Amino acid sequence: MYNFIIITGPTGVGKTELSLKLALNLDTEIISADSMQIYKGLDIGTAKISSKEKQIVNHHLIDICELQDNYTVKNFRDDAFNIISKLNHDNKLALVVGGTGLYLNSLIYNLDFSDTKSNENLRNSLISKSNKYGNDYLYNLLLEIDPNIIKKIHKNQTKRIIRALEVYYQTGKLFSELNDYEFKLRDDVNFLIFQLDRSRDIIYKRINERVSIMLNQGLIEETLNLVKSGYRKDIERIKAIGNKEVLYYLDGLLSYSELEEFIQKNTRHYAKRQLTWFKRYENRQIINLDDNSVDTNVEKIIKIIRGKYEQPFFK
Repeated sequence: MYNFIIITGPTGVGKTELSLKLALNLDTEIISADSMQIYKGLDIGTAKISSKEKQIVNHHLIDICELQDNYTVKNFRDDAFNIISKLNHDNKLALVVGGTGLYLNSLIYNLDFSDTKSNENLRNSLISKSNKYGNDYLYNLLLEIDPNIIKKIHKNQTKRIIRALEVYYQTGKLFSELNDYEFKLRDDVNFLIFQLDRSRDIIYKRINERVSIMLNQGLIEETLNLVKSGYRKDIERIKAIGNKEVLYYLDGLLSYSELEEFIQKNTRHYAKRQLTWFKRYENRQIINLDDNSVDTNVEKIIKIIRGKYEQPFFK
């Protein structure tokens, strides 16, 4: 049995501060469930934890991939369960923290991951078409093949669209039949989900402020250095919010103020999509960070956890 706690919520809500304090109180370690923080070099735009914070609490699945690597949801699931198992063996509840919905789904639901291996030539061809004709072109192509996919994949989820086409062209299987949101919970997991939340206005205000801070911290320089190192196509492929918008700025298509507003808008839209996604978790417990201090909310979460887990996770 895999025993773990999930702390999730929209980008900018305040997951890092709360999860650090919670991990210290639980005497455990954090497994990142962020599909962008796995990549080396994407530091500022992904709001990675600092080296000081890493010293406070041990973190897993951060900076484990190069930008050109293909790290799948299945890879995450396998890696995460391996870490959870080791922590449980040491009588520790694993703390999974992040807002990538597919990663979280892979831990709690019985998902049918296709064993189809990546075809680099096919994938590059699809990426090339996306860059040339736009994302709508690939999405409409997928809809012609698999109309039911409209319920499963949003047109802005380029990586999933490409993966769905890749699976179909290699196996003839429809992605909508391999993955269904009417998932059954795994019978080998014991977990709690806490969704951190705030009023929408405050979340958006925090996002806008954070983007300004990221730009002041050197987001443009970080992206420029990656481009100079030959990673431009990889940034475009993974579409990391922040870095991908800077590419437009570097190409002279945006002024500095337009860049800031563009990143803020795209981040707000991403947060909105995350909030929609989290509504699917009927078993989630919402923690409104506007109501109490971080310490009070940590105490509240620990009380709920103690009601579910006993020995050996609490001494």
